[in-house]
Amino acid sequence: KDVDQQLFVQALSSYLKKKGGIDLPKDHDCLKLSPANELAPYDPDWFYIRMASIMRHLYMRKIGVGAFRRIYGKKKRNGSKPAHFAIANETVIRRAIQQAEKLGFAESTPRGRLLTGKGRQLCDRIAHRVLDK
Repeated sequence: KDVDQQLFVQALSSYLKKKGGIDLPKDHDCLKLSPANELAPYDPDWFYIRMASIMRHLYMRKIGVGAFRRIYGKKKRNGSKPAHFAIANETVIRRAIQQAEKLGFAESTPRGRLLTGKGRQLCDRIAHRVLDK
């Protein structure tokens, strides 16, 4: 909580990219993150960034996929009609959590997902590294 979340997510995503072992979705170059988006993300490393952000949220508290959909949701603009809130794509969130589980950083419980000791240790190490800079 003492570390700037943007710097933490950038550092964790670069670590996840260097570590390897993460299977990107087959259609990751044309996959929209929400029905409110018009296009896919421009950044080719968006999956690592989203996975790092999800791990940061799991580091703070236990949370499920439905809550992540509301966290990453945003306002959908409907042209001349009124805007409404649209929740995020469930598949992207679920795949990112499954990749974290495959690497041993997260685990599933009946009430949501949470970080394992290995995942918490990694987040602590990255937070100290960011704090020292």
